[in-house]
Amino acid sequence: MGMRAHKIILILLTSLALLISICFSTPAFAKSKNAFVPRNNMDFSRLESGQYTVEVLLNGEGPYVFMIDTAATRSSIFEKTLAKLPVQEHSAKEALISGMTGTRLRPTTTLKSISFGKSIFENHSVIVLEDWDDMLEPLDGILGLEILKKFAISFSHGNNRLRIRDKFNPRAIKYSGWNKINLISNPYPVEDYGLKFTGAKIGRNVIPALIDTGANFTTLSWNSVDGTRLEKEKKRLREQWVVQGAVGEFKPRIVVKLDKIIIGGVQLFKHELLLMDFEELQVNGKGQYPLVIAGVDLMGGRDFVLDFKNNVVYLEPSDRGWYVGGNASRLLDQYE
Repeated sequence: MGMRAHKIILILLTSLALLISICFSTPAFAKSKNAFVPRNNMDFSRLESGQYTVEVLLNGEGPYVFMIDTAATRSSIFEKTLAKLPVQEHSAKEALISGMTGTRLRPTTTLKSISFGKSIFENHSVIVLEDWDDMLEPLDGILGLEILKKFAISFSHGNNRLRIRDKFNPRAIKYSGWNKINLISNPYPVEDYGLKFTGAKIGRNVIPALIDTGANFTTLSWNSVDGTRLEKEKKRLREQWVVQGAVGEFKPRIVVKLDKIIIGGVQLFKHELLLMDFEELQVNGKGQYPLVIAGVDLMGGRDFVLDFKNNVVYLEPSDRGWYVGGNASRLLDQYE
């Protein structure tokens, strides 16, 4: 497997390690006295790998750069960030985090406050993550769904601006003709962690797709391509693995280019995706059920709105055509 696939996998695994965690904190609101004035209209940046970042305040100080991660149930900071905060100690509580690489406990700390735009969340518990070894860009933490779900957040690429709203009006002229991606809770009979899903269509297979802005690359589980020609690719890889000596456990990973995949009604043509097993991921029963992880490549650089208060994503239309279907509702019926 090439260096490119290794890099993609690393980014996905580090993002997905934040998928499931325990103990949510309760928000409260106050005024910030920092020279950096948080606003509900702010600039966003993007990492080299495509994920979106914004500036926040921690304990009224900053700004700190946080990545917006819709597949992280809780916000987190890195160890290096914790070291910058004055008189900030680990909590006695630990958080259980689970991803494709396994499940482990991580320490938590309670921030006096975390500010996202004009909203300030006081006495807010966050997970403390190990520093990422390959971190080449400034990144201090992860902004998780426990905060993001309280707002409708719009992204405009023409001026790299983000707007935070308590309410969103999709009938505004600007959003006329935009495509609506309905979101649902996890349709599988596993614990519901509050993550948001839509439907994906691969050939004749209709599969739940987790919306994950912390992943730069859309990923499919091998069992999501059962009955398609890609199913034969796994058999070929196994035969190759045996010929090469069959050392260790067979965990095939491959980057493929699909002629077409439909995610939430969005048609992606000639699109590269990663195929791998999700045997450690809790949200699909440790690999028991097929799953698609829909990364930021789904947005394709188009303007969009994350409206988690109403379980909808609005996406600027593409010139390449759209498939409109009720994937989300069909999935819910299928797995209830």
